[in-house]
Amino acid sequence: MAPQTISPILKKRLAITAVAALTVFRAAAGPFPDYDQGVLSNDARIVGWATAWQDYIRPDPSSGGYCHDNSNQSNSIDNAILGAPTDFTMSGTTKHVLALGHGASITVTFGRSMPDGPGWNFAVFNNTFLSTSLDLINRGGGTNYVYFNSGTDRVSVARGYNFAWCKPAFVDVSSDATNWARFPVSYFNTDVLFQASVPDTPDHWLSQDMTMIDGLAGKAVLQYGTAFSLSALTNDPKVVSGLVDLNNVRYLRLTDVVGDGSTSDQYGNPIYAPYYDGSQLPSLVAAPDSSSDGFCLRGVAILEIPVPIIGAVRMVPPNFLIDVTGLVSGQTYTVQSSVEMPAAWTNGTNFVADQSSMVFTDTVGSASQKFYRIGVFQ
Repeated sequence: MAPQTISPILKKRLAITAVAALTVFRAAAGPFPDYDQGVLSNDARIVGWATAWQDYIRPDPSSGGYCHDNSNQSNSIDNAILGAPTDFTMSGTTKHVLALGHGASITVTFGRSMPDGPGWNFAVFNNTFLSTSLDLINRGGGTNYVYFNSGTDRVSVARGYNFAWCKPAFVDVSSDATNWARFPVSYFNTDVLFQASVPDTPDHWLSQDMTMIDGLAGKAVLQYGTAFSLSALTNDPKVVSGLVDLNNVRYLRLTDVVGDGSTSDQYGNPIYAPYYDGSQLPSLVAAPDSSSDGFCLRGVAILEIPVPIIGAVRMVPPNFLIDVTGLVSGQTYTVQSSVEMPAAWTNGTNFVADQSSMVFTDTVGSASQKFYRIGVFQ
């Protein structure tokens, strides 16, 4: 018989692991997502954007503070980083943006706690862009040697073939704006790719391989937000002690990475980024400008995987078909079934959604009724 009741309950417990994340990367590249593997501005998982900011701290008053709204006009910080940017083309690099300044930080809030469900929980949008310099054509591939996994010896890491102009930021979260947990950073770029042959364009600053960077905001180009999962902080001492509650994260802080190599990742590797202190590379740049004025924040979105919707059921003997909508492309789901309620759920098929709606089939069998639910794969 056809099923009598269908339940669209979504299970919401999932920790993204490094192993799962690494399965989608391009061949012949570093170990982390590339410049275009972030969250688009119209992603179905976006449930809100930053609604307020506080504690904008600028160690260098002469650096940072550049604010433009969605119309590319000078405006307040509110109109530069709250809500969503509207232009995600190259023309958007100077729209809805705040240049923090060297080593500067700012905290944003969302009017609610951040979802701590499965998958990515938030995405940071900035103005990174893909380098088109002809000088980089032959820089792809090869090997970088870095410290990794707390080792004392350098290990080899294969380089990718795409380079982006990136001004990154550290990312911290808090439940009370006092105790903070910072996302661990891995930085495996060993080539500081200054493009001295093109001194009149921002491309001469620093173009680098995004597959060598993890845990920093800004590594995705401006069409995408760099995505983060709170599960990466599970073992952080502040989380373990309870000072930061991942079920009640209300504050997110972004801190510009001073790109002169004076800061390092979790393994002690120096981090480089576009940076100018008034004396560096004087033959190339006469004076500081906004292109080197710290991390450029465009917006922060919070994410939550929507509940799939089980719709029509159609008999096609000896099977029946189930229509499901509200899926997130690329997300892995599990179909579970039961012949009774309260349910003793039985795992069925795992599948990766390739579009927002799909049709499933199952045999009618001998059960007088059958219940279904679809949840995120665990």
